[in-house]
Amino acid sequence: NMVLNSTSDKKNRYRHHQSANGENASFVEIPKHVTSCTFSSAWKDTPHADCILTLHYDHPFDEPLSWKQEARNVCQMLRLRQLNGRSKGVLLSVRLPGSGGVTETSEMQEGTIRDAVFLISRKPDHREEIVEWKASLDAPNTCGITTQDNENGDTAATGATSVVTVLYEKPETAFYHPNASAMIKALDWMLDRVSRIAQRRQTTTSGSFVGCHLLEMYCGCGAHTVALGKTGLLKKILAVELDPRLVQACERNVQLNELQSLVEVRRGDAGQWAKEESRRRRKRGLQGDAAQACEDNHAYDILLVDPPRQGLDEHVCRMAMDDVEGSSSFTDLLYISCGHQALLRDLERLAPTYDVVHCAQMDLFPRTDSIETLVHLKRRQ
Repeated sequence: NMVLNSTSDKKNRYRHHQSANGENASFVEIPKHVTSCTFSSAWKDTPHADCILTLHYDHPFDEPLSWKQEARNVCQMLRLRQLNGRSKGVLLSVRLPGSGGVTETSEMQEGTIRDAVFLISRKPDHREEIVEWKASLDAPNTCGITTQDNENGDTAATGATSVVTVLYEKPETAFYHPNASAMIKALDWMLDRVSRIAQRRQTTTSGSFVGCHLLEMYCGCGAHTVALGKTGLLKKILAVELDPRLVQACERNVQLNELQSLVEVRRGDAGQWAKEESRRRRKRGLQGDAAQACEDNHAYDILLVDPPRQGLDEHVCRMAMDDVEGSSSFTDLLYISCGHQALLRDLERLAPTYDVVHCAQMDLFPRTDSIETLVHLKRRQ
C-alpha cells in the first residue's frame, strides 16, 4: 500500500516500488507537495473492485507530463480505476480501463465507480404469502443458488428462487451511500415493504396483480430506483433529484438496467416540485380528472423519500398529506432518514394523516450519532 504523508522523506517512500510488470518504478512528481488523499470505492470490497484515488497538493504541478507517467505506474500497481491529482483548481487524471492498459482522461472528466447488487427472491408456497426478497453484494454462485441467463439477459434461478442483477455507475464526487452493509440492509427493508404493499393491493383487487406507482424524491444516483424497478412490483416510477450529476447518473443506471419504459427521471428541487405537484392535484380534483390522472400515470400509490440530514421540505410533507376529493392520494410513505431530529419533526407533521406501521434502525458509523432510520407510514383510513 502507498502511505501518503507530508514529511521531508516522503519522496524516498515512493522510490524503487515494483510496478505491475516487475520493473522498478521511481516516484518523484507524485509525492512532491502532496498534503492528503481521498478515495471512492465500490460497495463490494475486493482486490479487483473499482477504486478512485485523489491526491491533493498545495503547490502547482511542476511537471504535469511526468506526474501522469508516474500515475500510470501507480494505477497498475494498485489496480486503481482512476488516479486524480488536484492542485489550485487544476485536475490531472489517469484512468485504468477494465480491458487493461492505461488511458488519460479529460482534464475535467468525472470518474465513475461501477457496482452490482443481486436481488434474490423466493416465491411463496401459498398464494397469500409474501414474496421474500433479499439483496446481496455476492454473486449468485456464492449464495448457494444455481442460476441461468434468461432471455432478457438477467440472471434467473431454477426452481422457486430467482436472482436479478442490478448494475450501477456512481459519480466519484457526488453522494452515494458510504456504508455498503447498511445500504444492503436498507434495500432489504424497502424490498420487503414494497412487496407487502403490492400484495395488499393484489388482495383488494380480487387477486389480480396491479403494479404500484412510485414517486421517489431525493433519488440520488438511483440506488433504490433501479433495484425496485427490477422487481416487477412497480408499474411506474418517477424519480426526482436536484444535483445534475446525480440526475445524469440515475438516467445512466436506468439505461444500464433497461428500465427506460418504467422509470422517468426529472431534475428539480424537491420542495418546489412537491409544491407544483400539489397544485396539479388540486386542479385535477376540482375538474374531477382523477381517472384521467391515473391513465396518464400522474397518480402515485407510494411516496419514497431519502432526504439529506435536514429532513423533508415542508412542501413535501404537505404534498404527502394532500387528500383532494377526486384526486388519488398516496396510500404509503417510505421514509429513509439519516437525521433523527429532522425525522421526529417530520413525523409530527405527518401524524394527522399517517400511522407508523413499521420501523427499523441501523448504526451507520459506530460511536457516532449517525443513525439511519427506516419508517413505513400508512395513510389512515
